[in-house]
Amino acid sequence: MSIRRRISTLLGMVTLVLGVALVATPSAQAETTNVHPVELRSVLNDEVIPYGFTSRPVGEGRDACPIYHLCIWTGTNFTGRGLGITGNVVPGDGFEWLNTVWENNVHSAVNKGTVTLESFNYRPGGGKEYLGGLAPGYDFRCCWPGATKADGILYR
Repeated sequence: MSIRRRISTLLGMVTLVLGVALVATPSAQAETTNVHPVELRSVLNDEVIPYGFTSRPVGEGRDACPIYHLCIWTGTNFTGRGLGITGNVVPGDGFEWLNTVWENNVHSAVNKGTVTLESFNYRPGGGKEYLGGLAPGYDFRCCWPGATKADGILYR
């Protein structure tokens, strides 16, 4: 093999390795981490979703909720449109889902995470009305009094 061909092959391999390394770095992927099926907003600041958190659609049924996720559904008994949320967050932060299909429409949920969650409703005159907590490992299938009022959740 000629020297020119060896150098060309070597440069091609270096370019490929650098390209793969660049794509695999977190900074190159940062733009994709904030792409979500719905626009959840952080309660403590104006981020679309708190740093380190992800959300994704989930199917029907309690078992469709992955471990370490909070999952909510628009229907009773874990049916309807589902959303799973996971990640690490500062206590007191959370999500609001105003102007989404879940606003005032969370009829079942399961907390497969490790922290108790508190749901809330924004009062028309300002402030929050707390609707109750959901401890790790617990769920509600139907008939939750806050189902038609919940605007988001806080992590305690």
